[in-house]
Amino acid sequence: MIIFDIFTNLFPMNKHLLIITLCWLAGFYVKAQDQLFKKDNSKVLVTVIEIGPDAIKYKMADNPNGPVYIISKSDVVMIIYKNGDHEMFNSSKSKDFYVYDQPTTTPAPRARMSIEDSSKYYQYNKNFSINFCNLMNMEVGAMFQADFFKSHIGIVVPMAVGIGKPSVTQSVYFSNTNQYYGGNSNSYILQQKLFEIGLGLNYYPNLKYSVNYYVGPVVKYMQYMGEQTYIINTQSTWGQPPVPPTRLTQKSILNRYTFSITNGFIFRTKSRIMFNIFGSLGFKNDQLSQVIIEPSTGLATSPIRNPVNIYFWGGFNLGFSF
Repeated sequence: MIIFDIFTNLFPMNKHLLIITLCWLAGFYVKAQDQLFKKDNSKVLVTVIEIGPDAIKYKMADNPNGPVYIISKSDVVMIIYKNGDHEMFNSSKSKDFYVYDQPTTTPAPRARMSIEDSSKYYQYNKNFSINFCNLMNMEVGAMFQADFFKSHIGIVVPMAVGIGKPSVTQSVYFSNTNQYYGGNSNSYILQQKLFEIGLGLNYYPNLKYSVNYYVGPVVKYMQYMGEQTYIINTQSTWGQPPVPPTRLTQKSILNRYTFSITNGFIFRTKSRIMFNIFGSLGFKNDQLSQVIIEPSTGLATSPIRNPVNIYFWGGFNLGFSF
């Protein structure tokens, strides 16, 4: 305070204005020095003397006549020179770096994945998983995926085989009985899925997190074994005993072609375990290999009311990456 009073007596001015002037001069002094940022997020005011292939020589800004310090370039992230230029070091190998006005020991929280974490989550570009939703339809389903273009594009191959009667598919697509020729009934009963194979393309817009959304088209082809039943109801003559209906059956293969758009989320872990939840909505086209011919007319009778219809496919997959 004594020095401050002497200074104000020598240079009479408003004390508030003097304080502002001194603060400005202090800020100018800081900016007039080289600023060296280390990998531990600390900042040092220095005067850089020499930058060699492996080390940096400098003096402390507050002691220009003091000793020369040497620091390895691998421990330095950036230097901001007093003219405003800056130079980065080890930017591809360093972890997330934050510049603060004041040094601190608590780094700012980060929501996005660092380069180091990204290399752990995405070090494997292929995965194989089991679809547990297929078990509800008496099927064993699996999926193979290979990632390309820095994991932004994934080629998907879904597959499945049946192990029993697909009751879910039966109730959704073949629960209604079609009526023909004045009361004759025509139905198709699925017995088992023979196989399923497909090909899809997934696009991942963002890979900065361990959980990522994806979208893409998929086409599939599948076969079912089933049985068509055609019942002919003959009207009895007045006064005659009723005539039992004629029942015709025909085993045939159902060929199904589908196209849909898939939306889902994939959960990656630092280990090889991965989770996949998705839903796919589109269209299907059903075709029977053989149908029953109506005896009286000689026309083919199809039990499929709408060959082209809405198709839905979904799953919860658990698998591993490799």
